[in-house]
Amino acid sequence: VIRAKALGVEPPAGLLDGMATYLQGQLFASDTPPEVRAAIAQSLGELDRLPASAADPLWDGIGEMGVFGKASLALALSRLDGQQARVDSLLDDVAGRFDERGRATYPFASTSFAYYGSLQRDRAQAAIALTRLRAQEPVVAAIRRDLGSELPRYTTQAAAYERFDLGDDLGFERCFEAPFLAASCEVASSAFSWASAHRSQACQ
Repeated sequence: VIRAKALGVEPPAGLLDGMATYLQGQLFASDTPPEVRAAIAQSLGELDRLPASAADPLWDGIGEMGVFGKASLALALSRLDGQQARVDSLLDDVAGRFDERGRATYPFASTSFAYYGSLQRDRAQAAIALTRLRAQEPVVAAIRRDLGSELPRYTTQAAAYERFDLGDDLGFERCFEAPFLAASCEVASSAFSWASAHRSQACQ
């Protein structure tokens, strides 16, 4: 939805405000893991809704974040003033987790990933962060080399992040046309309305 708006496709009235309000409420909820907080912060940053006061508590959670979380946090903090040193540190860490062939150098298992993560999602988010924030990083091309041809075997999240990375590499407007994005906004709006209604029923 955020990318659609950036391409000039206006989302349904109230959709972005509703999403931002929900995400702000989840950012530091007690049951939100640090890695998920980083992903939420990235979205809020892209909406220009991430408060500067969130930087320190987000940074405090890096010890519990993997590659996906640190790449997401780098993208989030890059939207805030005075955070460049932290962004650089996160990017150094992310880039250092892959060898010259783009292969992960850290141990992982199915239990290593928070919130339906996977190695494919790690690789895609690492490529996204490095492409946007440190485009000349040599390992980016190696990480990306196989993403376009590899069918994700674990979750649809991996497929989505791989396509986002492909969009960044080629120019997002060349990967998806406005009618598709407009339809996606309508689907997102319906899903958000459904979730809100069911959440209200659960509260009652």
